[in-house]
Amino acid sequence: WKSNMHWVEPYDDSTNQNFLKVLGRGGFDDIMDSMGKKFDLDGIYIFSISLIGVSSAYGKSYLHHDFINTGGKGFNVIIPLISVENSPPELFVQDETTDYETLYAIKYNDETAVVTADSFYHKTSPVDYDITKGEMRISATIYFGDINEDNVDEFVGDSTPIEPEDTHETLLEKSGSHWSPQGNRLPR
Repeated sequence: WKSNMHWVEPYDDSTNQNFLKVLGRGGFDDIMDSMGKKFDLDGIYIFSISLIGVSSAYGKSYLHHDFINTGGKGFNVIIPLISVENSPPELFVQDETTDYETLYAIKYNDETAVVTADSFYHKTSPVDYDITKGEMRISATIYFGDINEDNVDEFVGDSTPIEPEDTHETLLEKSGSHWSPQGNRLPR
């Protein structure tokens, strides 16, 4: 990855439930409700929550996508929490409608999240913050999807979450448990 990026995730289900309660009390249901309606989703299950910190990223960091072949039903919400003053743009994205060669820079904003979806190629931009001054960028990431028989294997194959470790069967059982048009919501 050519960076010192670190992920911090819930270690067990109890900790994961506490993170979900924080999201519920913080109004993340409204975001899921808007996205569920906008993208005509049948339900949402949050399968990974993490904090990501980085102070150095060099050269050609790893251009990647978080999801592919989910039928447009996999999402990652990146919420900037701590930014470095006068930092260059923090994220590079690739536009599939052009030549796949052009990268566009995104500057994080304290009041705006970035949402990625299927085949959305992105990478952290080169940075070299002064760690001796405590300079570090920290973001929260929330991975979720509308999981069904057609795409469940794409979610099972995702290596992002550590806990809970889901299988084909458990993902289908949990599908829609954090949001649904019928009224499922996050715990409080």
